[in-house]
Amino acid sequence: MSREVIKLNNLEFNLEIKKVKSKNLYVEIKGDRIIIKTNLLDINKIKEKVIDILDKYKITEINKDYIEKLSIFGVPYKLIIKNIRRKYLINGARKIIIVNFENKKDFCNYLNKTLYKYTKNIINKYSKELNIINIPSIEIKTMKTRYGYYNIKDNKITINSLSIVLPRKLINFIIFHELVHYYIYDHEKIFKNIIKKKFRESRELESELKRWSFIIFYNELIRDLFDL
Repeated sequence: MSREVIKLNNLEFNLEIKKVKSKNLYVEIKGDRIIIKTNLLDINKIKEKVIDILDKYKITEINKDYIEKLSIFGVPYKLIIKNIRRKYLINGARKIIIVNFENKKDFCNYLNKTLYKYTKNIINKYSKELNIINIPSIEIKTMKTRYGYYNIKDNKITINSLSIVLPRKLINFIIFHELVHYYIYDHEKIFKNIIKKKFRESRELESELKRWSFIIFYNELIRDLFDL
């Protein structure tokens, strides 16, 4: 496996290139890592194809506010960490959050509780739509590679605590996706049809989730808060 670095609009991406026999080029995006599986030998051609993919998902057009600020439900807030009397202070009107540097965990707990409450309401709503009687339990925890998953054995949906930064429509999309796994384990055709029936713009939402993955990785405030 070889490694290369490409830079686009002040963003740096690490390419991990794995040689395979297949004629197709497979791309997997994980934060700043782009894993390429290809039989191409020309590194310049590989880079050209990767740049085309980044352009497709509009990665390089991300608003700087989302990189430099902390988003809550898709709304960017200026985050200030300093010594204050209170654990944290949220000014919704001015879009400012001040957190005591000794209470970052308390603020993360607040974010997790906020996300849990929202997730519970949406799960209850979608469970009725899907005729799910035994409503899954909920767990909020920090994960590096997934926004969520459904555990069929425990009948539990786990949502990534980092999802708090996403717009509500994307959180709803993630939750609905995991709830459909209550009935269908694999991502087969019927599974995708159920998703598309509820979210006609599902492809656009998936692309948007990829863009937010980059936002989360490159945002130093998020990485510091959640110890990534």
